Amino acid sequence: MRSGLGGAAISSISRAFSGACFLLTLLAVRIRYGIVPGVVVALTALLTGCGPNVPPQAVSWRTNQEIITPEATASAPVGALIVETDTDLVPNGGEMFSNVRRPYEIYSEDGHLIRYVNNQGARSGEEPVAIELTPGRYVVASTMGTVYRRVEVVVRNGQVTRVTERELRQAPPVFSRLGSR
Repeated sequence: MRSGLGGAAISSISRAFSGACFLLTLLAVRIRYGIVPGVVVALTALLTGCGPNVPPQAVSWRTNQEIITPEATASAPVGALIVETDTDLVPNGGEMFSNVRRPYEIYSEDGHLIRYVNNQGARSGEEPVAIELTPGRYVVASTMGTVYRRVEVVVRNGQVTRVTERELRQAPPVFSRLGSR
């Protein structure tokens, strides 16, 4: 059985993660899809410490980029963020599949990683999760297709900021040239 990950996808993943984290992630994918049969490894603790290896200047706030602001009609007890990331088709038993949401990262204005978000909410991971954030300006980055993209968002107290899949798909890439940092 093959995982279906092509060379371009693996190359994209390897640029987004540090070497050790990439190898652990690749091993987990191989175990998940039966490429290494009979191996049961508890990688959860190791993988939770893995995150993207992105230089701060690549994800810092840019004054010339469009800003996504909270919805005027939405209300929340604290500031909230919902990001409609891209999805991956994942088998969930037998002949059934789910379009599971991809994760995303939240960066401060100066480009430092604040939070890694596993965006798999309701309906077997097909719905994005709503996360609480303190009011402020943030940069959100996620892979859409094979491109790591970024949007700038404002979170306000008592309001929900929603990033649509369309907005994220049309957002500028984190890296201006392939392979540059």
